[in-house]
Parts: sequence; C-alpha cells; structure tokens
Amino acid sequence: MLFMKEVPSFRVLLWNREAERVTGISRADIVGRTGSESFPADEMELYHANDREVVERRALVEVEEPITDKDGEPHWLRTRKVPLFDEAGNVYAILGISIDITDERRAREALAGSEAKHRAVLESAIHAVVGSKDVHTLLPRLRAAGASGILVIPVQKLLPLPDHAHVWLLG
Repeated sequence: MLFMKEVPSFRVLLWNREAERVTGISRADIVGRTGSESFPADEMELYHANDREVVERRALVEVEEPITDKDGEPHWLRTRKVPLFDEAGNVYAILGISIDITDERRAREALAGSEAKHRAVLESAIHAVVGSKDVHTLLPRLRAAGASGILVIPVQKLLPLPDHAHVWLLG
C-alpha cells in the first residue's frame, strides 16, 4: 500500500487502491483528512509519533504498525516512511509504503507461544534422565531417596533402540 501525508498536519494526500483494499477505507473518505475519523485514537497517536520521528530524523523510518480495518479487524503492517524535501530542504511530506504482515506476525506469535509452552513443560517436568536395565529395583530406590511424580517411559517407544536399552524419564 502507498500513501503520502502533508507535514506538519499529517493530512493524507495520496491513498492508493491497495491502501483501500487493506483498510477498507476509500480515497474519498480519507484524502484531505488526518485519518482520525477512520482509525482508533491509539493507532493514530502511534502513526503520528512515527511520522514526527521521520520529520525529526529527516530519514527513513521502518516500523511495524497495527491497523484496524473498517470492519474492526486488526492487521499489522510493515511500513517504511521517508521524508520528502522541498527546494529549501524542508520536509513537506511523508511517503509511506506498507505491506500487510498480519499472517507472518500471527505465525511468529504462535511459534513463540508454542516454544515457550514446550520449554516450560520441559523445565518444570524433567528433573532427571536415568538409565537402568531393571526399573523394578530402581523405582523403590528413587522413591526412598525422595523422588516423587516419577514418569517412566521406555525410550524404545520414542526411538528405535535395541530391546535391552532403556532410558527412564523421571518427572
């Protein structure tokens, strides 16, 4: 999506078809306005803070920004904003190019959540890995030593090992 905003008002000057598709907001409804009529206040505060950073730094700024479409559906955009300069060297506008990364961000969040869940399970559940040919004599000794919540899993159920090899997970 491509857009352009006037500085310092941040009124929208350009809004392409992809911007219309992603947001559900037509050019007629946003060009000449700041967007505060179309987007939630917290999003507008973030957009304008990012816009001010572009003007202050006088350089490209790349950010991930949330955006709520016309139907109230949340999306995430990876946005590059660059200042446009007049002949006197003043920033007169900001040009923005965004791509919808909603699916990518959801996948990253799901992966991070899954990794954290599995890490927590492993860190809290496995206290020792013990090998023995005779689990029936090992278990009473472990219980006598104060081990509790013992989980016994023959590794051959998990890995293709010879029948005589056993590893027991205790948790």
